[in-house]
Amino acid sequence: MRITKIIIKNYRSFDSTGQQILFPTQHAALVGKNNTGKTNIFNALNLVLGNKNPAYINFEEDDYFDSSQPIEIRVVISDISVGDKTRLFSLPGLTKPMQGALNGKINDGTADISFLLRKNYDAPVETIEEESGDVQDTFEIKLWGFNVFRKKEDIRRLIMKIMVVPAVRNYKDELTASKWTSYGQLMKDVLENSLQYPSIKADLVSLNTKIQEVFMTEKTKLLEGARVVSYVDDISFQLTKDNNPSELLRNLEVFIKEGARNFNIEYVGTGTQSAIIIGMFELVLKNKSSNNKFFCIDEPEAFIHPHGIRYLGSLIKNVSSDQNTQVLISTHSLSLVANFEPIEIIRVDKIDGKTIIKQDVSLTAAHFKRFIHQDNAEIFFSDRVVFVEGATEKHLFGNLDKITKLQPADQDSIDCNFDRLNLGIIRLDSVDSIVNYIKIARAFSVKYAAVLDKDFITDPSKQNKCRELCQEVGITFQTTDLNQLINDFKTKQIIINNKGEIEDIFSDQEVANISGKTLTYVQSTKAAHINKTSRAFKQIFGAGKAEYAIVIADYYKANLVAHPLEDVIRKIYNDDIININF
Repeated sequence: MRITKIIIKNYRSFDSTGQQILFPTQHAALVGKNNTGKTNIFNALNLVLGNKNPAYINFEEDDYFDSSQPIEIRVVISDISVGDKTRLFSLPGLTKPMQGALNGKINDGTADISFLLRKNYDAPVETIEEESGDVQDTFEIKLWGFNVFRKKEDIRRLIMKIMVVPAVRNYKDELTASKWTSYGQLMKDVLENSLQYPSIKADLVSLNTKIQEVFMTEKTKLLEGARVVSYVDDISFQLTKDNNPSELLRNLEVFIKEGARNFNIEYVGTGTQSAIIIGMFELVLKNKSSNNKFFCIDEPEAFIHPHGIRYLGSLIKNVSSDQNTQVLISTHSLSLVANFEPIEIIRVDKIDGKTIIKQDVSLTAAHFKRFIHQDNAEIFFSDRVVFVEGATEKHLFGNLDKITKLQPADQDSIDCNFDRLNLGIIRLDSVDSIVNYIKIARAFSVKYAAVLDKDFITDPSKQNKCRELCQEVGITFQTTDLNQLINDFKTKQIIINNKGEIEDIFSDQEVANISGKTLTYVQSTKAAHINKTSRAFKQIFGAGKAEYAIVIADYYKANLVAHPLEDVIRKIYNDDIININF
């Protein structure tokens, strides 16, 4: 049993038409630029499932995208299994018709639970059940089609528990043992369910008794004065009310040990504080007294060092491996995104001030996971991408763009920095994967282009992959007229390097100048590696592809001389792919 869908209408950056967000598995990641609406999704979930009764929530005018329309937030819980039946049968007020319907709907997979919060601006704060066609305020719960009228709040709390860790994590807010925090509830549950609880309570009674004895003289004097002006039966000095040990938790503090010294958590770094807060919420989720849980973490990577971020990725996986726990994060970390399948990634964009959700839950997870990693996960964050075959192209494009003037005749012109356009250079590792990458780009509405070596259309061993790409982009595969095939690919934003490899665009003299080798040596080495210039470059530079690409880029950056990729980079920057020629 888990949340499978949330629909948000007219709430903050979501317009009155609304957006639907699907959760196909136990965990998901929100990605997107700042201020696109990711935090609004967390807030919407918390409004429906959080500590406060949704029926009594007041919204400000700024919470409405259009104050003439109501805010609507609908959360749907599905994937209800036979194993969930016993707990659902224990919900208060469940009738026999409801129980019978649940039995049947679990078997045919149609059982679900829905929450609908609807609130108009400036409307009275009250709960009015939804009637057909009206737009009155309502907080509605439906159990597999049956509208709940009684004990709504009890049912809501029993069905799903939500915890939200904000991006700005303040230990004073999150690690207080107040009953209003998840951490406080965890500590209370652990204490009261422990075997030591009776003895702690007995010790507390004894301690309170001793405190009363210590202050007996003061108490007598206070009573004499108080009874003169007021009606007072007695005065007592106690550590807790009614000898309740759980009340002691309000004064519980967290200390961090470093070597032989103990530090209050207030005096350690924000990264340590952040990690401990997230760890505490993990404990809350794994606490046996919890039922179904939804764990939201806004930017979990904040203040965490790289190895910690990778560990965090595995931690998120482990938390969500519990069938009763879901995890939703928002992140700007490529390392964290690489832990998720493409179907679990939710891209949050903003167009004309409106939040737009882009996702595709039809992508086959097992098919794509094998080549998603930290370096190419940038595709999920980019507005545009250029697919390249290997490390050489990635380093050359990713460095030479910053010294390429948009207007070559004007030295005051801006450069073609791809980061300015949120344009990513995505390394395919193997050109065989290009169709998969194109499918991902399309699924998330990321505009794409590709630069491929000529052997993709000339090498017989690549013929099947070339045919597959032709079918994917909608052109005719053929081998009789390669120039026509190159032109057809270009109309689909796929550029074939007619010179061969990217290394072939550099003249022999340029290679000699950059490497410090003689022109004769460069030419003889290239002649020994006909049709595979990259192998010659490895020998000439005595380094691998990534290393010699950096050497080449550094040469042009240091000497500020024209380079052979300038026209290509300008046309990529201007989105003029069809006019690129090698």
